[in-house]
Amino acid sequence: MREYRKVSWVVIRWRMSESPPSTAVSIRWTPRKSVFKIAGAGAVKKGLADGKPVILEPIMKLKITAPDSYTGDIISDLNTKRGQVHGMLPEDGMNTIEAIVPLAEVQRYAMNLKSITQGKGTYSMEFSHYQEAPPMVTQKIIAAKQAEKEKEKV
Repeated sequence: MREYRKVSWVVIRWRMSESPPSTAVSIRWTPRKSVFKIAGAGAVKKGLADGKPVILEPIMKLKITAPDSYTGDIISDLNTKRGQVHGMLPEDGMNTIEAIVPLAEVQRYAMNLKSITQGKGTYSMEFSHYQEAPPMVTQKIIAAKQAEKEKEKV
């Protein structure tokens, strides 16, 4: 089973403006620090509810070099990992396959490639960009977080 718990967080920024005159009286009685905490928490809750947040996942650029005879198997494996093949460069009986794949899918790609190519393939991986996670992955992440919260309550 793939692990989807490693999520990169994006900083949320907000600007707090002056309170309406009707709340000015109640704010005077509250210590200043807690007012900012309450206002900040309320702003984040409202922003997340109204802003339709998304979960972003890191996308990696892969360059895989392997003998020609394993090209089909490698491409099939990349397709099962939500990968997108961007090109192939044949050279002296070897193919270099360029693809982009979510990081969560290629955490242990060295073992997979070794198994597919009988140890004859190599790869390099570098960060490409962030992309919105598909609904299936998002639901798994949310369910895992909710289960974790429930576990903490007990």
